Formats: sequence, C-alpha cells, structure tokens
Amino acid sequence: MNGLVTLITGGAAGLGLACAKRFARQGARVIICDLPKSKARDVVDKWSSDYISSSNSDLNEPDHNIFNDNSVNLSLEKPSFFPADITDEEQIKQTMTQVKEQYGKLDVVLNCVGIGSALRTYNTNKVCFIYSMSFSMIIFSF
Repeated sequence: MNGLVTLITGGAAGLGLACAKRFARQGARVIICDLPKSKARDVVDKWSSDYISSSNSDLNEPDHNIFNDNSVNLSLEKPSFFPADITDEEQIKQTMTQVKEQYGKLDVVLNCVGIGSALRTYNTNKVCFIYSMSFSMIIFSF
C-alpha cells in the first residue's frame, strides 16, 4: 500500500480510524473524510507513530503477527482531513475536487460510515423503518 492515496469515510473513530491507522502504517497517504463536527481534527492533530501504533481494541492482532519489521512505514505523514457529510452529494463532489487538486489521484476509497438500528430479529409483529434514502446512492464522479 506504499504511496496509495486512500480516502476513508468515517475515519475519525471506530472501524474507520482503525483502518486509517493500519493504512498509514503500511505507507498509504491517508485522507480522513468525516463530519465537520467529528473528532477528526483532534485525530489529525495528535497523529504520530506512537498514536497510530496504538490499538483501538484488544481484538486487534498484534502487529508482529502481521508485518515483518521491514514493511512498517516509520516516516509517517499526517493524514488530511476533508470535512464532509457523505449524504450530501455536493459536499462529496467538493471533496473529490479537493482530492484531485491536492493529490492528483485517488487509489482507494474505504467507506466506514453507516447507520444502524438495534432490533430484535425474532419479533415479527413490529415494524421499524429507517429512512436511509440518502444512503442509497452516492456516486463519486472524478
């Protein structure tokens, strides 16, 4: 992944942040795309080799089981933060324009944004609608 320009939506926390850390350790140029009110600015501000080597949970496999010592990128660049709401097509178009202007290319898009609703699957008498039409189709035009 060395040198790949990688856009990670939802990269300020959870799975997105874990992926951003992993991609950075493997040499990717990381762009975090998250809501303007997210903690992404704080994540970028405290980004360092110590920070990205910290696990998000105890479930992560130890790095020594995944990498040999020569494959980990020790000269890490801070990720970029492009604030955007992925449900807003205009904001995504602006983000794609920024990526093109700043990096000239985009190799990887990793979507770690989502909404969820906890329901009991065995109760068929209740119906819960989640209005996610804005999630149904986001088209990246580059």
